[in-house]
Amino acid sequence: ANPMDILAVQEAGVLPSTAIMTPRQVQPVGVGIPIHEYEWNLGSSSRPNSVYIYYSRVDVGANRVNMAIVSRMRADEVYVLPPPTVASRPIIGIRIGNDAFFSIHALSRGGNDGGAIVSAVDMHFRNMPHINWMIMGDFNRTPGSLIGLLDPDLRSRINVVSPPSFTQTSGKYN
Repeated sequence: ANPMDILAVQEAGVLPSTAIMTPRQVQPVGVGIPIHEYEWNLGSSSRPNSVYIYYSRVDVGANRVNMAIVSRMRADEVYVLPPPTVASRPIIGIRIGNDAFFSIHALSRGGNDGGAIVSAVDMHFRNMPHINWMIMGDFNRTPGSLIGLLDPDLRSRINVVSPPSFTQTSGKYN
């Protein structure tokens, strides 16, 4: 298995009952959006197989559309970027070495904030060229229409990678 297996989860409901919050303080200073680190043993006590869950409970009502990142490796740093538009959700991420991974969930009905999300992550790392970043998630739009939301300079510096088939049962979005 790849030691950097990372899973980005949108619409994360409740945490697994056996996930245990670690004592590590991962909440970025000055950001009022909650995020916590959990350790979840997928194995047994004699053969542990732990993953780390970085969980942001942003849906305090229905507790259905929370954000999470699951990683086999413990993050060196945790990011919470504020929502890029008034209606957007926050952007959560982790860094392992020189690689940063983000979980996003663009607005429904067209993901009109998709370009603002990519721009926000790019701006965060603008003065850190040694950091590679990847955004994973639900853009609620096709990859081609996401590219159209980006300015030409940003478009020239990134690669948009999409799955080979639709991930939405309606077949509308990737």
